[in-house]
Amino acid sequence: MDEPTVGLDPVVRSEVLEELQNLMENENRGVLISTHITSDLERIADYITFIKDGSIIFSKPKDEIMESYKIVKGDCNILTKEVEKHFEGISKNRFGFEGLTSQVDKVREILGDNIVVDRATIEDIMILKK
Repeated sequence: MDEPTVGLDPVVRSEVLEELQNLMENENRGVLISTHITSDLERIADYITFIKDGSIIFSKPKDEIMESYKIVKGDCNILTKEVEKHFEGISKNRFGFEGLTSQVDKVREILGDNIVVDRATIEDIMILKK
């Protein structure tokens, strides 16, 4: 299905997603969905393939993706080239940085209490992953 929930109001969108989820659970079937609404993927997908500029960046079970990545936030002044090597992607602005990492333990070891670590969403991963 190509963008099955685009343009729907939140109530109808939720109902469509629930029906798709029921179909997959109760009928022992799979549904291929192409969407830019990443929250829909977090809600119903079991497996995610991320395509960027015509290339497959990853194709993995959703739970594995969600467990693999974390968002790290902090002041830009604590970033060095050595630290940046442990990130899949970094966004910087005047308030600080937000980085995607699959090496959160190493980043914590280097930066200590100077950072905040959050769960990464599928959207975070798709925006920040190189």
